[in-house]
Amino acid sequence: MESMGLICSLLMFLLIGMNLCSCSRLSQFDQSTTPVKSIETSDGDVIDCVPSDISNQPAFDHHPLINNNDIQKRPFSVKKSITQSWHLDGSCPKGTIAVKRTTQEETTRANSMKRFRINSVQESNFQAASDTDTSSTSSGFEQSAAMYVDEGNYYGAMATMNVWNLKVRPNEFSSSAIWVVGGSGSDQNMIIAGWHGDNFNSTGCYNLYCTGFVQTSNKFALGAPFPTLSTIDGVQAEFDVIIYKGQFGWNLQLNDFILGYWPFSLFTNLKSKASWVAWGGLVFNSQIDGKQSTTTQMGSGHFPEEGIKRASYMRHLQVFNETLYSRRLDSPKLLTATANCYNATFANNELMGDFILYGGPGRNPNCP
Repeated sequence: MESMGLICSLLMFLLIGMNLCSCSRLSQFDQSTTPVKSIETSDGDVIDCVPSDISNQPAFDHHPLINNNDIQKRPFSVKKSITQSWHLDGSCPKGTIAVKRTTQEETTRANSMKRFRINSVQESNFQAASDTDTSSTSSGFEQSAAMYVDEGNYYGAMATMNVWNLKVRPNEFSSSAIWVVGGSGSDQNMIIAGWHGDNFNSTGCYNLYCTGFVQTSNKFALGAPFPTLSTIDGVQAEFDVIIYKGQFGWNLQLNDFILGYWPFSLFTNLKSKASWVAWGGLVFNSQIDGKQSTTTQMGSGHFPEEGIKRASYMRHLQVFNETLYSRRLDSPKLLTATANCYNATFANNELMGDFILYGGPGRNPNCP
């Protein structure tokens, strides 16, 4: 039986090498730190406003690679308005960070998470990969509709994304994100940030379920849902996602707010620069044999040929040089081998800049 994925929330992944951070070592952040304030939301979540002192950060909860980091705050100048559902019920005071309280169900799910997401995504280097965009694992396989730029020296990337509610089958996952990648093979490092819808029991290690990310923001809580979503032929709800190299690590910025950063000490091949950048969608299909497509949607669930107000998009795609000046893309390439299930197109114009339209319904008469 299929059901709707009801959570369209802020997502960030940290993928390092071929190894998944140990989810048996979940952050004990909620249990060990007394919140300054707790907000019970109308969605049934609890947002804890926890002191932002670096010793309280989930990233420092026994993570062996992080020591003596300072919190960096340097937002880009962008103007957009976006809220999360809990903002209707309160706000976190200055000097705290907003953390969505982990429920017992979420802890159980996280403890049972498999390694498939990291292994399969990492095998796609976005280089000479046009012959396939699926990666099989012992738990299922993944399908992507994405765009990437040739190997080079990158110090950040950005996109303006619209966000949707979408249908997701049980134990599956659909995400829309930016990939910032360094290295290849077993020594590949990867950061992924964007939004997702899920109906999962075991879809990987993300947000603050694993240690490593240093949060700095009291405005947004990773994993909390967005109340305003895009509508077909109607208003598009969108936000900017920016990943860029800062003084102490790779910063994650949403609109004009820095959410936090990944310290350089976590990485082997992202300490100085990234070698690949990609934008697009990713779906996990739990059909292990790969013989049947899933009905889990990507993006809005509509193909890019249907246009901007019906398909999912990322616009103003840019990469950054060493001095953090942005530039447009050089010779981007599409990764759409299963175009009858999920597709992507690239274009540019004055309003959208360089942009990608992507997504699809999954299984349909042309995608059995």
